[in-house]
Parts: sequence; structure tokens; C-alpha cells
Amino acid sequence: MRARWVMGVGVLLALAAAVLLLRLPMYDVAAGGTVGGVVTDSARRATMVEVEGLSVLPPMLLPVLVALVAWASPWTWLRWTLVALLALFCLLGLLTVGLFYLPAAVALAAGAALAQAGPRTGPRTAEGSAWTAP
Repeated sequence: MRARWVMGVGVLLALAAAVLLLRLPMYDVAAGGTVGGVVTDSARRATMVEVEGLSVLPPMLLPVLVALVAWASPWTWLRWTLVALLALFCLLGLLTVGLFYLPAAVALAAGAALAQAGPRTGPRTAEGSAWTAP
């Protein structure tokens, strides 16, 4: 149960990163020209969608989809494969957007590790059997 919560946090972190990257101004756009013989310069901030267009949606939403499928997956091997895919995305995009998705990758890896470990029923002894009171 705890693994699902941790992986759910990873999905929310990936979604938050995508929304931030798409909505926050990331670019400085400069424009210049002449009006009546007077040179004018202006600068403004622009979002990724304003500068690059709607073509940025698939790459920004791909990590959200990967995290969502990893969260919903009942198979351990698929979870770890998707965690590795998201980590590779973070590594390849480290100098641009990959760093924003890194917390989601860490949360998904922690959730996958918790899910693989399985539920704990009680304290363990050195032999691995459950401890019982005398």
C-alpha cells in the first residue's frame, strides 16, 4: 500500500514538472524595430509553448505517461523498466528539462523498490523467520 502512495507521488511530481515547464516563462524574447525613425527595443518572457508551439507537448507529457503506466502496472519488471526509461530521459535531458523530472524518477524508483520488497508482517530474526513472543 505504501509503495502505491510513493509511486503516486512520483506521478504527481511528473505532472507538476510538465505543468511548470509548459506554463512558466522560460525564454527571453527580444524584439526590435524602428517607429518613426526611433529605434525601439523590447524584451519579454515567453513560455515554451509560445516559442516552440504545440510540438513541445509530447516530449513534456511523455514522462507523465511513463510514470502513470509504472504506477498502474502490476508487474515488477515493467515498473523497473519504466523507472529506467524515465531515468534515461532525465539523464539525456539533464541540461534542459531532465532535471525537472528527476524527483519523479526518484519517487518512482523508491515506490518500485517498496513494491518489490513486499509487505512486512513483523520483525525478522537472523534466520529470516518471523519473531514470536515466548
